[in-house]
Amino acid sequence: MDILLLGKYTFITQTIAQMLNSAEEWNLKRRYSTDDLDTINDPSFDCDIVLLHISDYRTSSELLIKKVTSQLDSVPLLVLGQYDDDLLIEPLIEAGASGYLQNGSSESKLQKAVKAVVSNEQYISTEFT
Repeated sequence: MDILLLGKYTFITQTIAQMLNSAEEWNLKRRYSTDDLDTINDPSFDCDIVLLHISDYRTSSELLIKKVTSQLDSVPLLVLGQYDDDLLIEPLIEAGASGYLQNGSSESKLQKAVKAVVSNEQYISTEFT
């Protein structure tokens, strides 16, 4: 599975990357900028899912999600963030996210969320372990 992780090189995204890299046959590519995602110039990389760490950006989460989904319209999007309230998560799903996972979730929960979203299932979890 080919995964694109969007987010700054923070402790949280470093940890997320390590958890994703532990899964065999998963290939991870990282980017900070959300500009020109539709022009990724690596023909050998065709992502199956995008993970977006929304806490790393200083723009509206909903606008950011719309931007990512408009540039990578056929790729499912799993959002990672600090929200634990459905009232805050619902607009993210309405904006185009396929799933949501709260920061601090376990490696197994992250991998479960990725697999669900790639399988076109909606995945929302605000409980971390």
